Amino acid sequence: MEEFPDPYDGYIPTEYFPDEYYEEEVEVPRDSKIDEAKEELGVFFDENPTGVYYLKQLQVLHERLFFHWILWKAVNELVSDGFLSDHYEPLGKGVRLRFCIGEAIGTSGFRLDRR
Repeated sequence: MEEFPDPYDGYIPTEYFPDEYYEEEVEVPRDSKIDEAKEELGVFFDENPTGVYYLKQLQVLHERLFFHWILWKAVNELVSDGFLSDHYEPLGKGVRLRFCIGEAIGTSGFRLDRR
C-alpha cells in the first residue's frame, strides 16, 4: 500500500504543482466601458453642475448602461483626475456614505446639513 505524506509537515510534492502551473501573470487589458462611463458621467455632471449624488445613486441612475463596478471605477478615476470630488460621511457603525460632487461645487462649497 502506498503511503502518502502527512499534509501538515509542510511537504508538497512537486508533481502536484508542475512548473507549467507557475505561468507568468497575464496583464489584463483595460475595460473600454470604464472610459465610456467616464464620458457619460462627464456629460451628466455638465448637465447637473451643482448636483451632489451618492455613489449608489449614480450607479442606479446609470445601471441600464453600466455595471456598478464599472461606474465605481469610473468615479474613482474622475476623482483622481480632479473632475469630481468625493466626501465620506459616517452613517453608522462601519458604514459610510460616499458623496460625489461635481467640480462646479467642489468640496470647499459642499456643506452637509445634519438633521
